[in-house]
Amino acid sequence: MAAPQGEWEIIKDENEIPIDSLVTAIHAILIPITEIENDHPVGKVLYWHGRYITNYDDGGKIVTCLYEPETNNIIQYTVPVWPNITDPYDPSKIFCSGHLTLADGRVLTSGGERNIPPLASRGLKYSFIFDQGELGITNRPWRNTRIQVSPFTPTLMNRGRWYPQLTRIQNGQVVAVSGYKYESQEVETRPEIFNPSNESWTIFPENATQPVPLYNGAYLIPFGDWKGEILYDLVSFGPELPSWNRAHRFKPDLISPEWNYVGPENTIRYKGNSVLLPFRSIDSVIRVINLGGGNDSHQKTAELIEIGNSTSPVWISLEDMNYKRHDAPNALLLADGSLIVIGGGHDMQTVLTPEVLDYSDADRSNLIWNILPDMEVPRKYHSTALLLPDGSVWTAGSRIYTDPQRYEFENDMERRIETFKPGYFFDGYRPEINEAPLTISYGTSNKFNVSIFIEEEPDILIDSFVLISLASVTHCYDSNQRYIILDFTNPSKGLYEVTPPLDSFITTPGYYMLIAIKDKSQSDSGELRLPSIAKIVKLMNIL
Repeated sequence: MAAPQGEWEIIKDENEIPIDSLVTAIHAILIPITEIENDHPVGKVLYWHGRYITNYDDGGKIVTCLYEPETNNIIQYTVPVWPNITDPYDPSKIFCSGHLTLADGRVLTSGGERNIPPLASRGLKYSFIFDQGELGITNRPWRNTRIQVSPFTPTLMNRGRWYPQLTRIQNGQVVAVSGYKYESQEVETRPEIFNPSNESWTIFPENATQPVPLYNGAYLIPFGDWKGEILYDLVSFGPELPSWNRAHRFKPDLISPEWNYVGPENTIRYKGNSVLLPFRSIDSVIRVINLGGGNDSHQKTAELIEIGNSTSPVWISLEDMNYKRHDAPNALLLADGSLIVIGGGHDMQTVLTPEVLDYSDADRSNLIWNILPDMEVPRKYHSTALLLPDGSVWTAGSRIYTDPQRYEFENDMERRIETFKPGYFFDGYRPEINEAPLTISYGTSNKFNVSIFIEEEPDILIDSFVLISLASVTHCYDSNQRYIILDFTNPSKGLYEVTPPLDSFITTPGYYMLIAIKDKSQSDSGELRLPSIAKIVKLMNIL
């Protein structure tokens, strides 16, 4: 039989009416929430638009939403107004901010829009924490950054940043670059770093100055000569900067920061996408794929960047995609390691046909883009897509270009949520993790056990165990994503001894989805690897 391609479904209520996401999901983050003590966290989707302020009589507020995949319930939480605001153009708008999950699972969001009508918008200096530990206690999970000591003194960022880029590094700290300035709509040139232990921001010294376009593909390099540096590749939101005509790398050292070029000069893929492909701890090369975006000559093309021990990265052209994909197509790794590209388009057109690149085969000399069933809801600019623990893809947001302006600015009105179940949902019995640890640590001396249910399939053949980072997506980018293939042995039936990542450069501290994947020879079609539902685990240094 042929391998199933998967199915799309618009999420509906009991009356078969599409549920309303309540706000447009231009920012979306999968967050871990512990509902049962001493059990694995569940994954829920925190999302927001962040531009529209309501309840002015109560000081104004921004609404965020928390989506429960199991029940489709949506709960709203408000972002507090920054205290002692004296500037009427400085409400707590987290529209087009930067965000990610910290090592302890909380969400950090920084910057946003400082709207000064009729002048162009600029960047806010605010940063906020979403602390899911407060759910069910105070029911007020959002707060200003700075640990709440007495007196409570929230800490501003050193620079205003609208469209900033955040990247988590090996010690759990967060590097922020770019974003439009507080004073003007010019790109901020000084990076800064966030320390979660005291929730403070520190500006890098003057010699770290570098104009960086907004929202780049940005990845912590895990090994090789540039280990610990951040690769900023050729995909960005814009604007065009004369000094940024090739990829760069940044050494995020507060004492001796350093910027360097990477690879040849090239044309930047504005509003394309960038994905770090799966790799192992023992690999010597990482591969980043840049796709779509740019001008007419770029919108269907894709290329690999290989970064390893050599100081001369390799750039490899891939086969063209089937469709032009400009205007922020979403791209993410599925549970089986294949790469799916969703939405985007060209001018006033939207591509409804996703396509997938199977990267699991060891022979990567002939990678082909295969089309998948059409989705129903167009997804372009201001849409989001992320992988859920069950292996499905959650998509939301987007502008509705064909509608009149109505009451919302720039047509950010798409409220339907659609999910995609890949073919591995329909190609045989998927493995099921029986037991796995709640926390794991680094290094070969910290191997951990995973047991798999074998009642349904005593001769199950596990192909691999993987760790996948919890997604944090906006404007199609998730620059903190990781898909790590783990080594393992099988000492007895149903029991596996798994080797964790070697160090925190391979995978930074934080929460990951642990997935067992069955060999494709045991799928009904013989063509698809079958991933389990994930167990969310915490990867941490054990002192």
